[in-house]
Amino acid sequence: MTSTRDNLYEGLNKTTLVPGTAAPGKRGKGIGFYCEACNLTYKDSIQYLDHLNSKQHLYATGDSDNSAVRATLKDVEARYNYLKEKIEQERLEASNGVAKVDLKARIEARRKVEEEEKMKKQRQRIEKRERKRAKLEQKKAEDEGADESGMSAMMGFSNFGTSKS
Repeated sequence: MTSTRDNLYEGLNKTTLVPGTAAPGKRGKGIGFYCEACNLTYKDSIQYLDHLNSKQHLYATGDSDNSAVRATLKDVEARYNYLKEKIEQERLEASNGVAKVDLKARIEARRKVEEEEKMKKQRQRIEKRERKRAKLEQKKAEDEGADESGMSAMMGFSNFGTSKS
């Protein structure tokens, strides 16, 4: 039954030529998903999957005894022990691949990294301010060194720029 479900996606996004004699109803082989056990055709995969789980199909394939089996205490204990061993095995595999690291050491290392990043950003901000200040001072020096016309000196300003510096 699972192999049938796996084959559902085989024909996805594929074009198939269908003869004109294809049966239009559900009975017989036609266009869509065909169940050989029941001789039925379904137009989409959802209907087909519902059919695969239906009583009609299960009876036709001989899986009519589909009821749940009551587990005994021994079955439950065996399953419990299996899962317990599986978890232990995964823990052993995980611990072999990775060395144990002290949590405090990891926290301290992370704090150092964050502190270094913070100091780096602070240095960058200071350097940016210094460059900006030097650029403004250079611009002021250039403006003061330029020849002032008599009119601008008489009016009391040196340029038509902003008063912000």
